[in-house]
Amino acid sequence: MKLLIGLMSVMFSVGAFADAGESRHFNISDSTTYIDTILRGEKTHTEYENRHVRTTCTRQEVEYRTVCTSAPRHPYPGPHYPGHGYPGPGPRYPHGGGTVCQTVPHYRTVIYPCTKTETVSYEVKDYDVEARVSINVTNASAFKDVRGTLSAHLSGDNLYLKASGSKNYFVMLKNRNTKSRITNGVKFLDVNFEVELVKAAPALSNLSLSNLKVEDNGNALGFNVGTNDLNDFAIELKIVKNKLIGSDNVVIDRELANHEVEITGSNNRARIDFSRINVELRGGKFDITASIAYKGKGVLLNDLDFPNLKASRSLTFKAR
Repeated sequence: MKLLIGLMSVMFSVGAFADAGESRHFNISDSTTYIDTILRGEKTHTEYENRHVRTTCTRQEVEYRTVCTSAPRHPYPGPHYPGHGYPGPGPRYPHGGGTVCQTVPHYRTVIYPCTKTETVSYEVKDYDVEARVSINVTNASAFKDVRGTLSAHLSGDNLYLKASGSKNYFVMLKNRNTKSRITNGVKFLDVNFEVELVKAAPALSNLSLSNLKVEDNGNALGFNVGTNDLNDFAIELKIVKNKLIGSDNVVIDRELANHEVEITGSNNRARIDFSRINVELRGGKFDITASIAYKGKGVLLNDLDFPNLKASRSLTFKAR
């Protein structure tokens, strides 16, 4: 069996996930070539049940009460002449008055014991899991300044590999091989990862896009990119036709194949012939966005170290 190279640089950090599994983290350097470890956990599934819970409830009760008030008595307006029964100078004889009654609601909150039904979830164990993890770092010895962390995570019977802290290198997963079996209620996983380091600086320097223009009377799109080799890069194109009424119409929104993009000249001028991708710009305004993105060969494990691996430019084109 191969020995674990750089054993003193390996950090073991074991913690339980919500899905019942372990994680371990390993420092990587130019002396790291092979990592071998075992992770344990358990596979579960979620079930639900209704439970009756004693609690308190409230309700609103209403009762009606009769409320009576005295109406005010008002003097007659205008003059009053003494000895005569008709208006004249002075105040008039009072009129109105009496009692006014009405029925009004009165509310109160009543608290009482009750039982409620709640749906609760709980985990049911299916089986234990034991994962033997082997990580082969193929070319770390070629880079004396490499630093970073590889992390293996077991969640149920799913195994994940991530990397972080290596901002000068892309940590690429080139290959993964998994074998599994269940014996005596335990699921055994045997997982081999092949990892390769790629210098990030050359790719980042080529990650540029400029001078975006619609050319050939609306029949092509041109722009400059940082490289004429698209093996590790992807050209993406999105065109949306603006509508005055209703939702906009997406004409195209996808990654283009290498044969759909022509790059020529010392300034790496890229050209997209719309007829090759079945696009026609006619009668309206179009929002056009072209992008170049790094894709590499394999899966980028330290993607959080490089949050922006894309360069884009946009324009609005009015077509007749």
